[in-house]
Amino acid sequence: MEFFQNFPSPSKLKGITKEELAEFLSIHSSGFLGIEHAERILMLVAKDGDTSTEYQETRNFIVSHCIKEIKHYN
Repeated sequence: MEFFQNFPSPSKLKGITKEELAEFLSIHSSGFLGIEHAERILMLVAKDGDTSTEYQETRNFIVSHCIKEIKHYN
């Protein structure tokens, strides 16, 4: 859930290095995910290209907010 709260859309990964993403993934997965997953995620995002929509910032807010609410009630 941390991943989607911080990166609710592929555009939020812009400028993130594989090392930075690997560190984030490792921290939030108790070391289960790392550099291989980071590379794969960034490769797939690059392959998809720009997927932003007209209301992307609103969608990003909604995704982040919903995850925050789920975490609050768990």
